[in-house]
Amino acid sequence: MANTPSVSPPAAHAATPGWLSRNPPALRDIAGRRVGIIGLGGLGSNIAIMLARAGVPSLRLADFDSVSQENLNRQHYFPHHLGQKKTEALASELRALSPAIALDLWRREVEERDLEAFCAGCDVVVEAVDEVATKAMILSWFMKRGAASWLVTASGVGGLGPAAPIRTVRLADRIVACGDFETSSEGENGVCAPRVMLVASHQALAVLRILAGIER
Repeated sequence: MANTPSVSPPAAHAATPGWLSRNPPALRDIAGRRVGIIGLGGLGSNIAIMLARAGVPSLRLADFDSVSQENLNRQHYFPHHLGQKKTEALASELRALSPAIALDLWRREVEERDLEAFCAGCDVVVEAVDEVATKAMILSWFMKRGAASWLVTASGVGGLGPAAPIRTVRLADRIVACGDFETSSEGENGVCAPRVMLVASHQALAVLRILAGIER
């Protein structure tokens, strides 16, 4: 199935002048960098917003799903987004925050055969999906291919456990993982915003450290 991405070209920035003045100096040179995010749920939607706030200029966003009521307890969507494609709903939020941001929207599920095209031109790819099999597929592809892009993945975001076990670890060259690596969001554990956003914050920070050249 051919991909038909939607690309928004850069526009004149309409935000308040100096809106990035409090950024760490290491983020001053990220012009031209692109981050890909696979999955726009609790992790991906919040990561995208954090990266846009930090001034990341270009995002490639993939999700096949639409916004539902059960998403609202942890994902960066609002009641007026119900029924919209997550790609479109999140794009509207990102453009309201950062009108100059360049967005490449993939309104479909990313399968193994799509990964090479999805990763092309991305400095970092963020895995932010729910399905264990899809997580494993993405990680395996990166491990086998030694892709040029970095991978930032996640595992263990469910329940109401304490924050301390959530951590960021280096799994391999150019592969970083975040979470508590134990607590599933399935079944009786449930999932809610504070723990999901903790892991999303770890992932977003890992991305920014990579873009800033701190992680090598």
